[in-house]
Amino acid sequence: MPYLVSSGEEIFEEPGEELIFLAINILDEIGFEQKFKMSQASQYIGYRLKNPGKRDKRYQIFFYQSICGLSVSINKLILDRYLLNLHYWVYILESGVFSDKIAGRFLVLPGKENLFLDSLNPKYWNILEIERKTVGDFYLNSQQNPEFYDPNTNELTTICLDGFREYDLSDGESYLCISEDKEFDYTWEAFIYSREVLQEFIIYFGKILLDRNWYDISDNIDIPF
Repeated sequence: MPYLVSSGEEIFEEPGEELIFLAINILDEIGFEQKFKMSQASQYIGYRLKNPGKRDKRYQIFFYQSICGLSVSINKLILDRYLLNLHYWVYILESGVFSDKIAGRFLVLPGKENLFLDSLNPKYWNILEIERKTVGDFYLNSQQNPEFYDPNTNELTTICLDGFREYDLSDGESYLCISEDKEFDYTWEAFIYSREVLQEFIIYFGKILLDRNWYDISDNIDIPF
């Protein structure tokens, strides 16, 4: 927990501690407590609907404090429509079929789309820069349809993936790397290390969570911490 020095300034022992404190304050400021209640266990802090009834009883957003930063997880139903998914085709010799693989999932921060595209690693200009899109499914291979590929080699895929690094896609303040939360597989997880990025992320998606009609979610599995 933070402690105070004589000046009244809060001192945090770890970056993740400062970020989780900031995230809680932001949610309080936008009125999150009107619809959600907070629960805490160990290093987790989660929010789920008050008196959900037949609505979704699961945690819709939760935080996990790490030494270097903050893990933030949000229901996939909220984030799916905002994700940038980079795929590639690979030929499976044993079965003789092509398999669609995910190289990386990303969330380009709303309002930072131009920064992301203008700072994009030149290796990926031909994938994203031409259409200037930051949401949807794109392929690192030159064609989406695998029938154009030579089924006897994965050379094209190897070229596409050579040197591919999730955290070197563009300006680090413009996007987040997304993965499935291993503990709560109905959520997408992002690690955040920047106060500015966290603030933009929490304000934007916190308001979406507040405004959502939760009656359209039928999966009522209750997952306690």
